Order: sequence, then C-alpha cells, then structure tokens
Amino acid sequence: MEKLQTLPNAEILFDQEAEVMYLMLSGTIELEEYKHIFEVFLQEGIKLGSKRFVIQQGDMVKSSMAARAWLVAKWLPKVQKSIPECRAGVVLAKSLFTRIGGEYLVGAARKLTNFNVRTFGSLEDAQQWVVMDNEDVPADN
Repeated sequence: MEKLQTLPNAEILFDQEAEVMYLMLSGTIELEEYKHIFEVFLQEGIKLGSKRFVIQQGDMVKSSMAARAWLVAKWLPKVQKSIPECRAGVVLAKSLFTRIGGEYLVGAARKLTNFNVRTFGSLEDAQQWVVMDNEDVPADN
C-alpha cells in the first residue's frame, strides 16, 4: 500500500493492486482541516482515476456539524461531478456521536448521488466489499 499524503489527523493511501484509495481519519478534526482533508482526498482520487474508496473513521473522535454540512452541501456535488460512479465503504467511528454523524453522511450520499456507499464495523469487511463486483459481503446497512 502506497502512502499518498500524510495530513494532520488523516492519511491517504492507495492500494494499486486492488485500485482502492483509503482515507484514514483520526482525532478531532476542525472545519478547515476537515475541508482540506476531503479536498486533497478528492484531488488524489481524480488524479488516479479511482472509483473504489474506503473511508476509515474508526479513530476519529469528533468533527463539527458545520464540517458535515459542508461535506453534504459542497463536497458531495464536486465528487458527483468528478467521479460520477464510485463505490465506497465507510468504517464507522468508535465514538457514538461521530458514528451517528458518519451514518448521517452515508445516508445523505445515498440520497444525493448515485454512489454505492455502505457502512461497516471493520476495515476488513469494507475492503472486501469495495473490491467486489456484486453485493455478496453483508454491510452494516
């Protein structure tokens, strides 16, 4: 796995063999940092032509409601335009409130885009599902 970017509270990785990009989030992420992380993630995805993604929120402690609102209102439309079809597995955070926020974002992505997005309790399940061409791996939702 190749490390593409190391940012405060995030790493962006690429598994060239499986053609999967990973966003590994951790800690408390403030609004401007959150925006920067997701913008860099999108730019790396566009540059590599990625269509398969895993977002690991497991070690993320907190992000603001404003950050989540920005993701839905501003970032998701950019992704829809730049990467019209993608498959993303989201590993939800251990923190209850961050987990609820992650579930909200996945629900919004499903409603506002044609992305195939699912949540998972483990990185391994998300990895397995995101590379499959069918729905054989059960998701949390």
